[in-house]
Parts: sequence; C-alpha cells; structure tokens
Amino acid sequence: MRWLAAVAAVAGMLAGLGALPQAQGAEREFYVLAVEPKGSASVKKEVFPGMRLPEGKGFETKAPDKAGNWQVSAYVFLPAQIFVRRGDDVTLHFVGINGDKHTIHIDAYKTDVFRVTRGSIQTIKFKAEKAGVFKFLCDEHPPSMRGELIVQGN
Repeated sequence: MRWLAAVAAVAGMLAGLGALPQAQGAEREFYVLAVEPKGSASVKKEVFPGMRLPEGKGFETKAPDKAGNWQVSAYVFLPAQIFVRRGDDVTLHFVGINGDKHTIHIDAYKTDVFRVTRGSIQTIKFKAEKAGVFKFLCDEHPPSMRGELIVQGN
C-alpha cells in the first residue's frame, strides 16, 4: 500500500499549491488529472497480497504471471480536493491521462454529465455561489475515482 500513501502525499502537495486567496470573488483555476497510479512487484521480493480490493473498476489487481510479476492499480483524480470560497469564479480543467473514458458530474455545480477521454481536456466554469462539500466522480471507476469541491462560506 506504499503506492496509496505516495498518491495521497502527491494529492496533498497539489492541493497545498492551490491555497485559498484572501479575497472573495477571486478567479480560481485548477487542472484535475484523471490518472491511474500503478504498483508492481515480483513474488521473489514481495508476497502477492491476494486480498480483494473494494468492488468496482476503480481498483485492479493482476495476479502473478508465469514470471512471478504482479500489479495493482487504482483510478483517481489529482487533486482529489479543491478548495474555493463562495463567490469565486471557478475554472476546472479535467485532463484525461489514463483510461479511455471518464463520465463525470459535479454535485450542484455541473449535474449534467461530461466525458473526458485520454489525451483530451474538458473545461467547466461556474461561480461558486453555494457553500458546502460537493462530490465529483467518475461513473466508470468507482469507488476510488472521486473527489470533493469544497466551497467555504463567508
């Protein structure tokens, strides 16, 4: 699970780069990557865990092949949390890095779905008028490919 800790650390660093501005009504722009971190090992160095990961296409484990090599992967958004203030003008660029398609919606702000494919970008713009925590998720890769838009009130 070292790869999961590494993904979390990277996500935290990316979220930290987008620290909240002091003024309300700021223009906020983020690039949200649709990625698939992978980890691999050989049974000669690491025992294959053999445990089942949560159901859904968001996680994948490949059992050892004839050479003893195995792999685990997960689909995620980076960053997985986006912080803005109520009143901000928000631009989100969803960029498809891994996976052939991702059907996405954002609770309250982009309720109709949009699709991101590998090598493409979809830009969503809105004014963050409603404070709260709003989920965004990929229909193809639950349960791991989800994120939160956090809109802080005044």
